[in-house]
Amino acid sequence: MTGPGIVVVGGSLAAVTAVDALRQNGYAGPITLLGERPVAQRRAGRLLDVS
Repeated sequence: MTGPGIVVVGGSLAAVTAVDALRQNGYAGPITLLGERPVAQRRAGRLLDVS
């Protein structure tokens, strides 16, 4: 069972680094990144613009 997930508030480099660290350390649950600007998402090695 997957937990309720993690919410990271802020779209700075530190926030993205925190999300990356979670994944690198095996966290497989949902992660929501909240920031003022749209962020690019990486899917299957390709960068997708979500704006």
